[in-house]
Amino acid sequence: MVEVIVIELVIAKLKGYKLRPLFRHWPIYLILIFELVYIFLQISIFNKDYDFIKYTSIIKSLYLCSYLALIIYFKLYKSAIIGSLFIFFGSILNKIAI
Repeated sequence: MVEVIVIELVIAKLKGYKLRPLFRHWPIYLILIFELVYIFLQISIFNKDYDFIKYTSIIKSLYLCSYLALIIYFKLYKSAIIGSLFIFFGSILNKIAI
């Protein structure tokens, strides 16, 4: 997940977009905090410390809900609903294929 955010920021910078206005709004920091938590979890699992695995489902749910703050703050309701529908239909198709 971290690599996706980094790639998006690099592509936006290459296209000439300014990234500074993005970091002036508080919802982006929620996502960055959860990304740092995920990095910590991955490092701890890599070091064979499996104590935090029982919390990963909760952290994943909170991470996905943190994107709701961006959707509500920037009023991206229509595109969020369309994206959610595509994810829903893709999940159904994936279950059919498996």
